[in-house]
Amino acid sequence: MSGASTWNIDSSHTNVEFAVRHLMVSTVRGRLGGVAGTLVLDREHPANSPIDVTIDIASVDTKNEMRDNHLRSGDFFEAEKYPHMTFSQHQSRRRRRRPVSRIRKLDDQGCDPSGCSRR
Repeated sequence: MSGASTWNIDSSHTNVEFAVRHLMVSTVRGRLGGVAGTLVLDREHPANSPIDVTIDIASVDTKNEMRDNHLRSGDFFEAEKYPHMTFSQHQSRRRRRRPVSRIRKLDDQGCDPSGCSRR
């Protein structure tokens, strides 16, 4: 990548947040801390700029300690065995309404967002 520069994620200015519908009645919101990663910006071809992020699973916070412990358990993230989640994007596509759409891969050692099947 000619003209590429590497940028480190500033964890003090980065938020990883989520919202999940619970029993079709309420929305549970939370956040994850312990974020680290890099962006390699290709100025000539920005759509080919890879992003790699690592997130600390133990940092999950929904403002409910009992729920947070349950999320860290083997029922969900299994944080003791899989302490980090990784997020990687290595390709983008141009779209009509949005300038760039990122193609994402989310992996916490084999757990996919739709089914959580581990390898």
